[in-house]
Amino acid sequence: PEPLLVTGARILDVRSGRYLATSGLLVQDGRIAALLREAPPALPAGTRRVDLPGTTVVPGLGDLRATAAPTPLADADFYYLLALAHGITFCRGVDMPLPWAVRQRDRIRSGDVLAPRLLVGGPGLDQEAAFSFSLRRVPDAAAARREVGAQARAGVDWVRVHSHTGPEVLRAILAAARTAKIRTSAEPGAVSTSELVRLGVATIDRLGYLARNRAETESSLSSRPDYPRGNAEAADDYAWEHESEADVRATATLMARRLAVL
Repeated sequence: PEPLLVTGARILDVRSGRYLATSGLLVQDGRIAALLREAPPALPAGTRRVDLPGTTVVPGLGDLRATAAPTPLADADFYYLLALAHGITFCRGVDMPLPWAVRQRDRIRSGDVLAPRLLVGGPGLDQEAAFSFSLRRVPDAAAARREVGAQARAGVDWVRVHSHTGPEVLRAILAAARTAKIRTSAEPGAVSTSELVRLGVATIDRLGYLARNRAETESSLSSRPDYPRGNAEAADDYAWEHESEADVRATATLMARRLAVL
C-alpha cells in the first residue's frame, strides 16, 4: 500500500485517556509508522495526503466473538471487508470448524485476502454438549486431553471451554493447553468465574456466576417465588441480577490482579 499522511485529526491515546494534538499521522506498509508533532521535512515518495479536520483517530476495534462456518450462506471475504469498513481490525473466531478456520487465518496472514487480523479457536469443548460442527463433547479428562491435542496439532490459537464443563475436566484441558503452549478461554457455569481465573483461564467469555458456580447459586436462589425454574437462560440472567456487590468487587479485583480478559 502507498504511504499515507493523515492531517487535521486528533488522536485518542487510550493508555493516558487523553487526546493528542498532532500535525499528522504517517502510515507506511499498512501500519502506523509515526505520530508527528510537527510537519516532517520530507515524506516517502508517493505519499498520499488526507486532511480530516474535526475527526478523531481511535485504535482499531475488535470483534471478540466472531463465528462462522463454510456454508453457501457465509461469505467470509465479504465479512472481512465489512468489518474493516466499520473500523474492526482484529477478530477472535470462536467455535469454528477445523481445518477451515485455520485456513482462513493463514489466508489473511499470507496476504491473500484483505481482512482484519484473525485468531481462531476450534469447536468449543463441553462436558455435556452433543457433537456438532461448533462443539465437541469431552465427557472425561482423557477425552479432553485428546481433543486439546488434536486442536493444537491443527494449529488453533486457543481452546474454548463451555459452561457445563466441571473442574476435573477443566483442569485436564488447561494442563493439555499449557503443554501445547496455547491459551484457553471459558464460560462460567459448572465452575465459577473466580475459580476459572484462579485455575489459569486467560479469557472469560461470559459474565456470571462470580463467586459460586451454577449449582451453588441455584441452591441458594431456587426457593425464591420468582426464580425461573425450568428455563436455563432465564436462570442465568436471574443469577446475574442477584450477584452481590461484594462478589462483583472481589471478582473484578482478582481478574485485574491475574490479568484475565473479560
